[in-house]
Amino acid sequence: MYRLLNIPGGGVRGIISAVILDRLCREKVPHTQKPLLDLEWIYSFAGTSTGSIIAAALAAEILAPHEIVEKYKELCEEVFQVRGGLPSWSICKWGWRIIDGAPYDLKRLENVLESQFKGIRLKDVPNLLVLTTWNEGGNIDNPFKKRAPLIIHNHPTKQYAKHLLDCKLSALVAASCAAPHFFKPKVLEVNHHKYILADGGLVGNAAAFQNYLICRSPYYDHKVPRKDIVSFSIGNDDMDTFSDVARLNVGWAAPKHYREVLHSIVGANMAMDDLSMKTFLGERYFYQNVPGPSWDLDDTKSIDEMEKRARELDLSDAMKFLNDEFL
Repeated sequence: MYRLLNIPGGGVRGIISAVILDRLCREKVPHTQKPLLDLEWIYSFAGTSTGSIIAAALAAEILAPHEIVEKYKELCEEVFQVRGGLPSWSICKWGWRIIDGAPYDLKRLENVLESQFKGIRLKDVPNLLVLTTWNEGGNIDNPFKKRAPLIIHNHPTKQYAKHLLDCKLSALVAASCAAPHFFKPKVLEVNHHKYILADGGLVGNAAAFQNYLICRSPYYDHKVPRKDIVSFSIGNDDMDTFSDVARLNVGWAAPKHYREVLHSIVGANMAMDDLSMKTFLGERYFYQNVPGPSWDLDDTKSIDEMEKRARELDLSDAMKFLNDEFL
């Protein structure tokens, strides 16, 4: 059995996924007292944006879920410091967005990640890992697809951007986290290849379908049989795009509606991702969703409230899935 674990994006809300992972890893199977979710079982980890941080930390075996929770509480304020030392007022954020599109410093985020990953390169990650990004341009492998999804991974392969294996994990994860409206794209140059990478949430925020595709692709050395795949996702988006679409200013793409545009894009591709996985895997796919308040990606003031919600959430359906399909 090939068990896939997928962590969607969501900025600070990543703490919700980390808390749920911690709870499930601590839960014991009746009679055997073995962990309900043992991370050593996972064949391939996948993540987008903040989910890529969690997936990479687990795949690299540098942080356990409970440690990831603590790191979110410790480091999120540092990541979401408005550039220039300005207060975190909306007017300051919008000032930077008008100037160059990003109130936060991606290099600061990358440095925070590097403080945890400590020089680890993708080729050194002991477990299989899939990260989603959107390539804005550059001399990528296929010159006819300069604006296209780029799935970064360390699965065995004879082709497809193998030079990325030499990149630092902190740089690749930062690229997946480069959400428009918050960070500038990550410019990545390696082995005469140039990438301009933005948040993978633009094309596949749930990461589940990308993980599945890499495992199933005939272009890679080991194609996993579909009947042997079980996929489990943990996220924090209700995938309801209609309320966001209803608020869009279709006549003018006014700045005040930019947030709704992003929510619509991310919600739509998450819903499609969810539908695709249910179609391909049926009952062997489960998405533990955490609907609730629409906390912004940079809402560091609500991080304790997010943690509390995740600790009180009823996980009985997820536990049943893990007991029935993962064990």
